[in-house]
Amino acid sequence: MNATTSLAARLRREPLVHFALGALALLAAERAHRALRPAAPSRPAVIVDDAFVAGLRARQAMLLGRAVTDDEARSLVREWVREEVLYREGVALGLADGDAIVRRRVVQKMEFALAARVHVATPDDRTLDAWRSAHMDRWREPARVTLTHALYTRDLRGDRTVNEARAELARALADAQFTPRGDPFVGGAHLESRSERDLATVFGDEGARAVMALPTGLWQGPIAGPFGAHLVRVEARFEGRVPALGEVRDAVLRDWTAHARDEALRAEIDRRLARWTVQRIAGSSAR
Repeated sequence: MNATTSLAARLRREPLVHFALGALALLAAERAHRALRPAAPSRPAVIVDDAFVAGLRARQAMLLGRAVTDDEARSLVREWVREEVLYREGVALGLADGDAIVRRRVVQKMEFALAARVHVATPDDRTLDAWRSAHMDRWREPARVTLTHALYTRDLRGDRTVNEARAELARALADAQFTPRGDPFVGGAHLESRSERDLATVFGDEGARAVMALPTGLWQGPIAGPFGAHLVRVEARFEGRVPALGEVRDAVLRDWTAHARDEALRAEIDRRLARWTVQRIAGSSAR
């Protein structure tokens, strides 16, 4: 028997060698078991980056009217993380299901997020002018009048109001130099460049329509209004018109852009709806 064979025989008879080999076998088996066993799920993460913290600080600074300290910022982050974790846990438990307020809020936030991604190219003047022409009523300036009026109030004259107004009118028509005085009126006797809508605050709706139909240069009336009877002399009339694009370009651009963004947002939502199918099942409520 040579030396190598003799050493191997002694090692086979040594208890410590058997123990070491057994330990190695157990270690290898444990590692193999770990490799086959699914990994334990990692803890969910709440991401708080520097930009987000800066946003929290900026909003709080606006509320406080001063800069936010580091301790206050840490407190803001802790509170936000607390709310975020409770929100996620609540959603996972289904606590948001069936809550119309939560549903509506999430839908709104999704709409805002999509709207922020919508891009609308700047239109040229030809596009804007076509939009202005197609929506004339939005830009049309109403007819206006400049007038002088005399008010005869019921509070001061009672049943005599209309008759006294008529008497003053007759005198004014007979004497071009005579100007009816009437009673004091908080808005004054002279009204400059007023539309029918403006005049309705003085003469009422029906009275304003009547005033807009009066000829210029003569005293007319009496016209009934909420404050009493009025004698009116229209001094100037300005016909309604649609201003040229150059006069209202900024307003037309805002209106066109708002419409274009709404259309682009609607198209984006339609694209997302197209990814889904709706299954109608009789006897069950759709979710």
